[in-house]
Amino acid sequence: MKIGTNFWYHTPNKNNWSGETSMKSNIDWANAYGAGTNGLAATNIWNDTFVSELAPYSTLRFMDWGNTNWSQITSWSQRMLPTDPKNEEAYIDASSPANNPGIAYEWMIDLGNRLHKDIWICVPAKSDANYWTQLATLLKNKLQGDRRIYIEYSNETWNGMFGQTQYTIDQGVAQGLPGSNKYYQGQSYAVWQSLKVFKAFEDVFGEAAMGSRVIRVFAYGGNMDTGRQALRSVYKSSTWNPNNQTIDMLALAPYIGSGLDGASSTIQSQFHKAIDSRELEEVAFAVEDVETFGIEQLGTYEGGQHLYTNASSWSSNPKIYDEYMYMLNRWSKYFTLFMHYSHTGKWSADAAWGAMDHTGQSLAEAHKYRALVDWVKANP
Repeated sequence: MKIGTNFWYHTPNKNNWSGETSMKSNIDWANAYGAGTNGLAATNIWNDTFVSELAPYSTLRFMDWGNTNWSQITSWSQRMLPTDPKNEEAYIDASSPANNPGIAYEWMIDLGNRLHKDIWICVPAKSDANYWTQLATLLKNKLQGDRRIYIEYSNETWNGMFGQTQYTIDQGVAQGLPGSNKYYQGQSYAVWQSLKVFKAFEDVFGEAAMGSRVIRVFAYGGNMDTGRQALRSVYKSSTWNPNNQTIDMLALAPYIGSGLDGASSTIQSQFHKAIDSRELEEVAFAVEDVETFGIEQLGTYEGGQHLYTNASSWSSNPKIYDEYMYMLNRWSKYFTLFMHYSHTGKWSADAAWGAMDHTGQSLAEAHKYRALVDWVKANP
């Protein structure tokens, strides 16, 4: 099992809890990217401390940097350009303007190339076929040839808190996709669109690159039976999958502890039991689906600590190190790739997803990050 990470939003917004300082200050955006050479921009815009902290990870997922949730982007002409100063800010919510594309793909590629990391891209839910072709072409031309690209349609299309869920439901119903109710039809649409995105990438990269350089991901969660039935009725259907596209990785988000109190005197034992429960329930469900549908890899698109109550108490408790090591050791027998969410995230009163509180936090204080570092060292 390899370890990857997600990035949360970074923005001057006073309500931002990412704690992330990924870029240097006073960037000359008009000239920073330049012509680009071998996928590298003319200027190294990245904060050296931020870069050094990414060493343990094999893969970087840019879901939040790409403003994936609630995205209204439909065409390639709406994408962010690498010369735009708005690259300094990635943030989106339900009230954000429609044309809010996040950070330019060129800068995501640049970071992957500079650090020699694989990258994970989430395609906007409403984007058209030309968008997929142009994105695939950019990635093929700019990302170093020995780096993998994990490609995923949108993000958490099953999660009703995000706008793309209602979109997929509406489209699934309108297109008459299979499913016993609208929620099942919504996941059928998510699988169907995923297959079409994969075909667009195959047309650009060639069949030989699929499953090796390009990893085709379908991610599910919530009522996972909606995803299971969509795999059965769409993925395994010659009607809905006429090009016989393959899903290379089935991905889930095994979060731990959403109902726990981080200040409880028994938080460690509760967290420990929650790891076991997740393995027996969600992970076991996905293991069965991988076998049933002949999918080569099982991975996670997100995962880790997910407390909402007194999260900072547990994140700052050295004992969480032991539980993270236990979690990683248990799950390494199932997953080829574990994408932690997220690299940084301030220990607020609401949540504490970050392996680190902020860029530059000392290793001695960042117990989750220390566990990730030590586990990677012990499992090269």
